[in-house]
Amino acid sequence: MISVAEAKERIQNHIALQQIHWLPIAEAEGSILAEDISAPIDVPSFTNSSMDGYALFFEPERKHWQVIGTIKAGEIANVPIQKGEAMRIFTGAMLPEGANVVVQQEWIEREGDTIVLRKGEAENMLPLHNIRQKGAQCQAGTCILRAHTQLEVGSIGLLATVGIASVPVYAPPTVALLMTGDELVPLGGHLQTGQIYEANSALLKAYLRKIGIKTIESALVKDQPEILTKSIENSLEKYDVLILAGGVSVGDYDFVPQCLAQNKVENLLYKVKQKPGKPLWVGKKGTKWVFALPGNPASVATCFNQYLKPALLQMMGHGLQVWQPNLTLPLKTPFSKKAGLTHLLKVKIIAGEVIALVGQESFNLAAYNEATHIAYLEEAKEYFAEGTLVPLFEW
Repeated sequence: MISVAEAKERIQNHIALQQIHWLPIAEAEGSILAEDISAPIDVPSFTNSSMDGYALFFEPERKHWQVIGTIKAGEIANVPIQKGEAMRIFTGAMLPEGANVVVQQEWIEREGDTIVLRKGEAENMLPLHNIRQKGAQCQAGTCILRAHTQLEVGSIGLLATVGIASVPVYAPPTVALLMTGDELVPLGGHLQTGQIYEANSALLKAYLRKIGIKTIESALVKDQPEILTKSIENSLEKYDVLILAGGVSVGDYDFVPQCLAQNKVENLLYKVKQKPGKPLWVGKKGTKWVFALPGNPASVATCFNQYLKPALLQMMGHGLQVWQPNLTLPLKTPFSKKAGLTHLLKVKIIAGEVIALVGQESFNLAAYNEATHIAYLEEAKEYFAEGTLVPLFEW
C-alpha cells in the first residue's frame, strides 16, 4: 500500500490537459480559458455621456448657455459646439466635439433654449464631469483575460462588452460509469432478499455534473469476467475517463483488476493507506483514465472527493491547487484512531469548529447528508486533541 500523499502525487504527475474547444460565452461559466483574450475594440468605443443632461464647454465665469440641439444614444454627434453653446444629451450618447463636461439635468434650470446652472453647482464642476472617455475600460489589443482564468459571471460580462461571442476553453472529459455487483438492483426495481439498490451511479452523476462534467453514461454490469472485460473495452474506446465501483478488492467475485489487466490498462496505484476507500485502483491506457473504487457508497464518495474531483478539475485546466485543502480549522472534540491509516472524516463546521459526524462507516451515507467537508487526519498520528487544527476539503 502507498500513502494518500503518494497516491495523489502519482495521479497529478500523469495528468495532461484536455483538448481545447470553443464555447459560446453564455455556456462557458466555470470553464478555464485556454488562451489569453485581447480586446478587439476600445470600450467605450467612443467618448460618451454617463448622465442625462447637457453637454457644454464649462467656463466658471459663464452664467448661461444656448441649447443648439439634442443627441440621443445611438446617434452620431456630428455638430461641434462652441463656447457658450450646449446640447441636450442622454446617457450613452456620443459627446459632441468641443464639450468638456456633461451637466446632469438636475443641476440645470432651462427657459426656452437658454440654460443656467443652479446656484452653487458651479463649485462642484470638475474636468470631464459625467464623461466616459473612449477606451476607459479597455483599449483594443490589450489583454483583458489571461489563459487559465476561470470564467465567472463578471468575466463573461466583460467579454460581452468587447463583442466576443465564444472563447477557447479546456473541454470537460467524457465519463463512463460501470457499476459492478450481482446483488445490485436499479433504482425503482423490486428488491429480493439479499439485494440492495445501486446508489453509486446516482451519487457519481450528481458529483460529476457539479464539477462541470456533462457527457456521462452509466451501466450496471454483472460479476462475470467476460462481460466485464468487454464492457471495459467498449467504455475505453468511447470515453476519456472510466469509473468503476465495486469488484476491486480481493474477494472471489472481485474481477475488476484482472479485467483491467486484460484490457492492457497500466496500473498506477492499487491500495492506499486510508479509511475509508483503501482498495482504490487507478490506471491509464494511453490518454484514457481508469478509476476503480470500492463499492461501499461512503468509500465511493470519499474517493471521488479526494482523487477524482481534483484529477478531473486538473484535466480541465484548474491547476494543482485543486488538490489542496480549502481551509484549516480546530476540532471541537478529541478524536482517536489507530496509526497506519489516514482517516478521512465526514464533518460539518459550526461556529468555526470541526464536528465529526456520527456514521463514519464505509456503507453509511447518512452523514454525507449533513457533511460540508472531509477532514484529513494524518496517517501516523493516533490522538487528535480538542482544538487540533485539521485540513478540510470542501465536500
